[in-house]
Amino acid sequence: MKRVKSIYIHLLSAGLIMLSLNSCSKDDDNTLPINTLETLVAQDSSLSIFNAVLKETGLITFAQGPGPFTFFAPSNTAYKKYGINSVADVKLVNIDTLRVNTTWLIAAGSRTSDALIGSGLTISTQVGSSIFAQAYNNDVYFNGLKAVKKDISASNGTMFVLDSYMAPTVGSTSVTLGRYSGNPFKLFLQAATRASLTSTSTGINKTTTTLFAPTNTAMLAAGYDSVTISKTAVATLANLVKYHTIGAVNFRFALQSAAYKTDQGNAVTLNMSAATPTVTGRTNTAQIISFDQPTNNGVIHAIDKVLIP
Repeated sequence: MKRVKSIYIHLLSAGLIMLSLNSCSKDDDNTLPINTLETLVAQDSSLSIFNAVLKETGLITFAQGPGPFTFFAPSNTAYKKYGINSVADVKLVNIDTLRVNTTWLIAAGSRTSDALIGSGLTISTQVGSSIFAQAYNNDVYFNGLKAVKKDISASNGTMFVLDSYMAPTVGSTSVTLGRYSGNPFKLFLQAATRASLTSTSTGINKTTTTLFAPTNTAMLAAGYDSVTISKTAVATLANLVKYHTIGAVNFRFALQSAAYKTDQGNAVTLNMSAATPTVTGRTNTAQIISFDQPTNNGVIHAIDKVLIP
């Protein structure tokens, strides 16, 4: 009996040793990344302009610090689309503008694409504006722009790389409509304002909104000049405006050829396979002439006709 007990104790001890060794092995496999965001940016030749921008603006401290932070890093390709073609060009850009635009690409906390599966999330940046982050078909998008590199892990955060420049949003949907060069949505914005649909809780400025915005030319063709809008019944204008909004954030990558229920209650139907994608209402069809203008509460797509409810 004593011999059996002794063997059992030896086996138990061996088991504990094996468990201990296995545990150490797992710990070794899960070692934290040793490179900081600063090192990762400096080592990536496709981020040489971003590296220069961080140094020029003093924002390199975010890459050096304990964090954690998430970087949405524009590649050299992205900066060239923005007009900054080389490291030398960085010194030619207004430093204050560059600092604000770059601070907007930094968010507190370490975010990974795993957290974006499903409905996605809204990320607040260091300047207070929001970035809409969404995962789709194993890719991850920020304000509708696809990350060409994702989940790059550092000891003080995470980095995503984009090949298109993600400029800061300027405000809510109504503010953004008013900031377009040439004011091409002045009449639709007038209609939304008269219909009391520009508050933060309802209409075009409510949280998570996709707006198909008719241009001034489209509004005039439908008979809505400024004087007519000022005399049209509020209920009629509200019905019209709500027929152009959807209660979700749908950038181009996520739009499908399907019916979408509007805030007015009836649906519009998108055809995304057409050479120029279209949106069809109850009685007419409009072409979508530009996509993906992000706002603090959603996204704007411009259309060339007013959809008649």
